[in-house]
Amino acid sequence: LVPEINLRIFDLATLNVISRAILENFLVFYYIFVDSQNKDEEDFRYYTYRLSGFIERKNYPIESPQGKRILENEKKIIDELLNKLEKNRYYIELNHDYKKKLLEWGEWRFKGWSQIALSAGLNHSNSNAFYKFLCGYSHSGSLSLQQNHQTVRKEEKVKLFNGTLSLLKIAISNMIISYCTYFPKALKYYLENINQKHLVKLWIDVGRMEMKDIEVDWSKLDT
Repeated sequence: LVPEINLRIFDLATLNVISRAILENFLVFYYIFVDSQNKDEEDFRYYTYRLSGFIERKNYPIESPQGKRILENEKKIIDELLNKLEKNRYYIELNHDYKKKLLEWGEWRFKGWSQIALSAGLNHSNSNAFYKFLCGYSHSGSLSLQQNHQTVRKEEKVKLFNGTLSLLKIAISNMIISYCTYFPKALKYYLENINQKHLVKLWIDVGRMEMKDIEVDWSKLDT
């Protein structure tokens, strides 16, 4: 809503870009804190995740004195993280190519987003096709532009966004359970105080169902 000129905007592209970020936030948390098989692997993924940000910034062409001071201070943090990693068996066993990607370019994930989504329990459609659909909006893909041109009226845009909205409900429901899995106090609060637990379970179940297993009467849907 832009009240100054009495204008209402339904920005489908921005909604899809934000939705992709929300999905990836869940996947990062799941990959580090839930998918890890033991404390050593959790530490490895957490330390490499933290290290990646400092490595990325180190590679930026920074010229300002303030920026250079920040980089100088962050060298100590990088050294501390590397010192922890060098004692971690998952880092020790990491092959040379992966270490090079981590230390030179800050590549910290050794699974793609789609693989992590599948591990988290999302179905193949949401993990692959739908995620790529959202990426098209983030990277200004041609398909995203075509869809914006093809959906002129707000009703059309809302209908197109319904699929993304469902994926958001699936991601947020899974994030609630993942968070509660990692933090016992959160789980206790969730079990004792949240009345809509059935909705969380519903959307998790929906996210796990493969499209081929869902019967749809296409004749009842608008064309």
